[in-house]
Amino acid sequence: MTQSAENPEVFVEYLGVRFSQKGVAHMEGGQRLWFVPKEKIRQITLRQGFQAERPLVQTLFSAVLILIGLYPLPHLILWAFAGGKAYDVEFLLLLLIPLGAWFLKDGLKKGLYLELTLADEGRRKIPLQQKPERPVLDMILNRAAAMGYAVDRGGEG
Repeated sequence: MTQSAENPEVFVEYLGVRFSQKGVAHMEGGQRLWFVPKEKIRQITLRQGFQAERPLVQTLFSAVLILIGLYPLPHLILWAFAGGKAYDVEFLLLLLIPLGAWFLKDGLKKGLYLELTLADEGRRKIPLQQKPERPVLDMILNRAAAMGYAVDRGGEG
């Protein structure tokens, strides 16, 4: 358990997940990305699978970005070999290819994540940033349960 100097709140944090008496936060680089208040959380389940919140939507979006980025490629190849006129926007559209590839890689990433089942029947995922050490993960989940969270480890694997 940790207690920061500027915030006397007691919390436990591991691999991008912070549990406190106030709620659960998704952390990255010491910064809070989003937060769910404790009273809105019905259950926390450890699961294995796609870590993206909406992998299908993210995969489709990344495919669209890649296709838009590829659209000017035939014209630019023709321009490079035969000459003619190339527009700045065609070169800028090429930048969508690596962006779409990054979204695709992120959307298809598999691993362990914590699924928060919310009181309003919604769900949120918090991906674990790397492969956890099992004893440490068990200790963190036990501390979360001690804070009053309903923790289910049965959804793993």
